[in-house]
Amino acid sequence: MVILQKKISRKHNDSTWYDGLIAYNGQYSLYAQGEICFIKRNKNGDYQGMYDGKTRDDFPEIKNDKDLSSIFNENNGFSVSMNNWFEIVSDDDEYYLDATSYDDAIKQLEKLGKEKQ
Repeated sequence: MVILQKKISRKHNDSTWYDGLIAYNGQYSLYAQGEICFIKRNKNGDYQGMYDGKTRDDFPEIKNDKDLSSIFNENNGFSVSMNNWFEIVSDDDEYYLDATSYDDAIKQLEKLGKEKQ
């Protein structure tokens, strides 16, 4: 298996931190797919900005998976408009995975590669 985007850290397992081709193994490729869009509003509901995945540093309060968890689970001024995911695609365009965990996606890619040997 060839890993093109290594895991950033143990605190960065969510697909939000990754984009594009992550790894490949024989006829299978692992991608982080989809658009990311979090919208931030202040207590009055006024627009404060957008976190779109291309500018992952826009909000200093989003540093790791724990911070992302608070965005998805609490009413803290953020709303999630779009999010991304990992998927494994074979050379014949069959899909094998739809997940948001880097570790789970890499394990599944390894497993598929071993099954085809």
